[in-house]
Amino acid sequence: MRHRMIKITVSFCLIAALVITAFNFKGAEIKAAPEDIEAAFVIEESEINKLLTDDLVLPTSVNAAPQAEINYSLNEGTDSRYVKIEGNTLKITRPYAGTGDYSFVLKGTLNYNGQHIEKEFPLTIADGISEDTYAGYVYACFGNKNGADVQQLHLFLSEDGLNWTALNGFNPVFNVGTDYIDKIKKAGTHNYTVAEGTDITATTSGDASVLFPFEGIDNGIRDPYIIRGCRKDDSDKIWILATDLNTMASRYGGSLNNNTVGNWGTMSTSGSTSLFIYETSDWVHWERRYVDVGKEINAGAAWAPEAIYNPDKDNYLVYWSCRVATDGFARNRLYCNETKDFKTFGPTKMYEEEDFYKKWGKYVSANDGYGNIDTSQLWVSDGDNPYGKVYRVVKDETNNHIELMSADSILDPEVDYDASNPNRITPFTLNGKTYSSLSDITPLDDYTKAEVVWNWFANESTGNHFKYIKQSNMERYAGAYEGSTMFKFNDRDEWCVMIDFYGNNSVRYEPYITRDLSKENSITKVTSGYGRTGGDVGCHGGMIPITAKEYNTLIDTYNSDPSVDNYHDIAYIEYDTRDPSICSVNISVSESEVVINKGEQKTVTASADDNSQDITWNSADETVAVVENGTITGVGEGSTFVFAKLGKRALAMIRVEIN
Repeated sequence: MRHRMIKITVSFCLIAALVITAFNFKGAEIKAAPEDIEAAFVIEESEINKLLTDDLVLPTSVNAAPQAEINYSLNEGTDSRYVKIEGNTLKITRPYAGTGDYSFVLKGTLNYNGQHIEKEFPLTIADGISEDTYAGYVYACFGNKNGADVQQLHLFLSEDGLNWTALNGFNPVFNVGTDYIDKIKKAGTHNYTVAEGTDITATTSGDASVLFPFEGIDNGIRDPYIIRGCRKDDSDKIWILATDLNTMASRYGGSLNNNTVGNWGTMSTSGSTSLFIYETSDWVHWERRYVDVGKEINAGAAWAPEAIYNPDKDNYLVYWSCRVATDGFARNRLYCNETKDFKTFGPTKMYEEEDFYKKWGKYVSANDGYGNIDTSQLWVSDGDNPYGKVYRVVKDETNNHIELMSADSILDPEVDYDASNPNRITPFTLNGKTYSSLSDITPLDDYTKAEVVWNWFANESTGNHFKYIKQSNMERYAGAYEGSTMFKFNDRDEWCVMIDFYGNNSVRYEPYITRDLSKENSITKVTSGYGRTGGDVGCHGGMIPITAKEYNTLIDTYNSDPSVDNYHDIAYIEYDTRDPSICSVNISVSESEVVINKGEQKTVTASADDNSQDITWNSADETVAVVENGTITGVGEGSTFVFAKLGKRALAMIRVEIN
C-alpha cells in the first residue's frame, strides 16, 4: 500500500508538473514582452535604407508573436501616386527619372492578446532610371579558366553587385578590337603575345584592342583597378591601372605553353617596375600608357596599383606594393605617386612602412619578407560631404588575412610628404650599436633585423595614420586570400568587401557585407546568392558602380559578337520612357572654387534651371568655413566643400580653401 501511494504521488506530481509547464509555456507566449515583439517586427529595406524599385511584400507574422494580427497604414499626406497598400503588398510607382526619390513612413500595428504595438518604418522609393542613374556595376580583372591564369584584361557586369556575367564570352576584351587583331597571337593555351615587328605606337584610336599590354615586358597584365574621375576637369574620365606581369613568362622560369608559373621570388626582385594605365571617357575609345614608377627607388617590381582622390590636394594618390634593394628586398611596403591626370606623375614616396616589429614581435618568422600588400581604399560620405572618412582593406601577409582600417585623410598629417625620402635610411642605434647599411644587419637574427629595418624607414612613411578596426568574421578566413576591394551598393547604405580566394579556382572572388564600416565585427561573409556565370572566374581586380548608359554601352561594345558564348544573355537596362520634360533639374553656381583668407567672406550665387527658389546651403566642415545664403566665411585654415542643394533633386559642390 505504501509503495502504491508513492507511485500515485509521483504520478500526480508528474502530471502537475506537465500541466504547470504547459501553462507556463502558454503564458510565456501570451505574455511576450512588447519590446521583444517590436524588436522582432522588422522590414529589412527600412533597416538598411534600401531604395525601393519594385512592389514590396510585407511581413504577415512575427516570430516573437506568431498569432499576432498585423495591419499596415500610411502616414497622412503620403502621395498615393507613388505608394499604396493592397493586402500585404506595398504597391510602388517610381517618380519620374531625375525628379528625386520619394520618402514616406509605413506604419505597422500588431494586435496581440489585447496588446497594440505600433512601429514606424521609414522607406524611400527610388526615382525612375535615367541614362545617368547608377544602376549596375563593372568588374575589371584578369581571368582564371580551367585552372590556368588568363593574364589579360577581362570585364564582368552585374546589376546587383553580387552576381556577375563575363563580357566577350570570357575572352580578353581586346579581342573585340580590330586595330591589332591580326597581330595578337596565342602563346600557349590561355596566353597571348604580339607579333614581332608590330608598331605599337601606331594607334590609340579607341579600338578595344589597344587594351592589349603591348609595351609590357611579359605580354600580360594582372590586378586591374578602376577609378572614376573626381576633379572638376575630369569627371567624365575612367582609368584602369594594372600590374605589368605574366607569371608564366620564361624569364621567371615559367612556361606559356603548359601554363607553368615561374618563381615568385624572381618576379618580386627582377620584375617590371612599370604600370599600365588605360584612359577612356566613353568605355569604347581608349588611350594606353606605360609608366615607370619603381625604377627610381630600386624596386624589385611594382605590384597591384590602385588610386584614390585626395580632396586635400585636389589630386590623385596612386599607390602600389613592392620590395626595394635598399633593405635587401626584405619585405613588401606601400609606395605612392601623386598625379592630377595619370599622365604626369610626381616622385615616388613611401606610403606606408608597416609597423612590423611592434605589431608582431616574437612572431617574426624566418621569412622577414612579410608586409602589407593589395591595399584598396574607399571614401565614405559624412552627410553631404562625400569625403567624410577613408576606409581601406589590406592583405596582412603575416597572418594571411584581410584587415580593415580607417583614417580621416589620405596622407599622414604628421609627416611632411614633400620632404619624405623612400631611399633614405635613418641610422638606428640599438644596444649601443648603430645600424645604417645592409652589411650591418646581415648577422642579426630575424627579430632584431625586423626592428632595425622598421626604424630605418619609420619616419619616411605617410600612411601609418590608419587605425585598425577589428573584423573577426572576416579575419578568420586566413590563408589563400588577397586582392580585396570595396564598393557601396547603389540602392542602399550597405558596403561590399570583395576578397579574392585564390585557394579555390572555381570560386575566387567572395563577397562580405556590412552596414557600418566603422563598427567592429560588422563585416559578415555572404554564404549564398552570389556567383558568376558558367566556368568564368575572375581574379584580383576592381569594381565600381556604373550608370545605365555605361552598362548598356559595355554590352554593345564587348558583347556584340553573336558567335561569342556568354553563358546567358546580358539584358539592357531600360530607361524611364515617360515625359522627359520634368525629369531633371540642375543647379548652376557662380564659382566652383573659392580661395579666401581666414575671417574673409565671399558670396556665391546659385540658380536652378527650373527657377526653383528653395535652394539651401551648408558646409561640410564648419571649423574651416561656414555659409549662409551663399556667403562663405573663412573660419580656420584648411579645405572643405560648400553645397548648394535643391531638396533631393539637385546638388552643386564648391571647393573652398582657407589660407
